[in-house]
Amino acid sequence: MPCDDITEWVEVELNASDCLKNYSLNKRTCGAEIGNQSFLLKLFAGQSVNQILEKEPIVLLEEVDIENETDEFFALKHLFALQETLSSFIGITSSAPEASCAIAQVDYSDEQTHISAALSIVALTEKIKSCGACGSCGKNKKRQP
Repeated sequence: MPCDDITEWVEVELNASDCLKNYSLNKRTCGAEIGNQSFLLKLFAGQSVNQILEKEPIVLLEEVDIENETDEFFALKHLFALQETLSSFIGITSSAPEASCAIAQVDYSDEQTHISAALSIVALTEKIKSCGACGSCGKNKKRQP
């Protein structure tokens, strides 16, 4: 039986230069992976916070190996989860408990920063629907073979 809490949990590690070192996206209640828990790490590892925040969904889908609609959904979900978390972390958007991304904890040292946050699945799903990249609304561009 599925759990009632559909909140997701994101962990982000930035290096000393504020570039992505690692991240994971999981269900908060059971820890189950959302697709692959670090679906976009190969693409974003070493990129700055601003580079990740500036990534457009349609560009992401051209850069990621997408085999089916499920992969496309997970790629967008991971992109928006990273962007929401980083946006909250640097103060562009709210990180209050009622926000779409509620920062729970930030640990930092000279070597890295570790961010833990809860994400509203409703907010992420709405973002995926409204971006036009998933094809559900017919506004997406055809990807080149």
